[in-house]
Amino acid sequence: MNPSVQISERPRPWALASILLAGAIAQSALAAPRTSSSYGITADFVDSGGQRITSAAYISEGSIGGTGGASMFVSLITDIVQVAAVVPFVTSALTASGTAGQTFPGYAATGTDSPTSYSATGLPAGLTLDSSTGRISGTPTVSGTFNVTLRVGNSVGFSSVTLVLTIASDSYLANLSVRAGMAAGQTLIVGFVVEGGAKPMLIRAAGPGLNKFGLTGVVDPKLVLFAGDGRSVATNDNWDVALKSIFASLGAFAFDEDSKDAALQQSINGLHTVAVTSTNSGAILVEAYDAGPNDGRKLINLSTRFQVGTGGDILIAGFVLAGTGTKQVLVRAVGPTLASFGVPGVLADPQLAVFDGATVIASNNDWSSTLAPTFANVGAFALGAGSRDAALVITLQAGKAYTVQVSGVGNTTGEALIEIYALP
Repeated sequence: MNPSVQISERPRPWALASILLAGAIAQSALAAPRTSSSYGITADFVDSGGQRITSAAYISEGSIGGTGGASMFVSLITDIVQVAAVVPFVTSALTASGTAGQTFPGYAATGTDSPTSYSATGLPAGLTLDSSTGRISGTPTVSGTFNVTLRVGNSVGFSSVTLVLTIASDSYLANLSVRAGMAAGQTLIVGFVVEGGAKPMLIRAAGPGLNKFGLTGVVDPKLVLFAGDGRSVATNDNWDVALKSIFASLGAFAFDEDSKDAALQQSINGLHTVAVTSTNSGAILVEAYDAGPNDGRKLINLSTRFQVGTGGDILIAGFVLAGTGTKQVLVRAVGPTLASFGVPGVLADPQLAVFDGATVIASNNDWSSTLAPTFANVGAFALGAGSRDAALVITLQAGKAYTVQVSGVGNTTGEALIEIYALP
């Protein structure tokens, strides 16, 4: 049946459930009346949310004659008028997204039948909803996926839906530092990968600058920056005092203006490595800083390779996770697998520990094969099956500095690679 319908408020499509006709052969919309007359009826409708509305209606008087039938019965229905007020239903999108630490782009709840009030439960910290307009605003301080219960109401009642709110983390790798004891003729290698476009990086090799901290630094470090294809793209022996203001803006400790520490700033995109050497032995600190804004161009991988000793000569790398929210990070200490790349004298059984200040928050000796898909996902080379390399995944809070220490099981020594990957 398809009667002519006039609806004063039509919040969503109405489906005819039944028409009950007095005097019909059966209580069925398809039954034909037995006699000619005017009949009062009620029409039950059900909306797509399951709400049932009963409305007054009528059939105009007319002569049916004969056996009639459903088609003749339909032709006599002239009006069905919906007279009941209805509860509002949400019509706005059921998904929204933003980024932790950034102004929420805005979401306004909307509904049918002139909602007069709005509420939400389960919003992430930093976001609020205006109860009179339905607008969600603010700056989220945490990341994750949140199932928010969103309600709209009027004088009749309210309805609720689940709004799936996704808040991305704006945390990012901002700094890598590696300190080691260097012998004359040794080379300390630091690598990093920038994704999303070229970004300015500050790279430093501190030797004499360490003396003020009670260490005996190498006298005259030199650094060379290489592109991913092996080309030398920049080099520095003694730093330029013009970089002094950049040091201060990034929180890097100052060098003496006449020192022989090395430093350079370079716009970098993709994979690059830094090789640091010195003509004498002593302590060396190599640092790589993200010197640009947090605009989508970012460091996604930091690494360093060097000889792992014992005691104070183990390999130590520090990194800073900037921004807000949390970030999953893959940390690897590779020794045995380096031999397959032709690296001599590798550390046979590395073990790693991640520190938050002086507290160990994660550690690993031999990696688990369950991490193999994670390696592939971030483009990390595969580790040898059953090898004694170390690896772990950890979720870290942004806005803090962390340290990775790599040593040999049983005080063994050898060449090892530390890698830190920001997971997507």
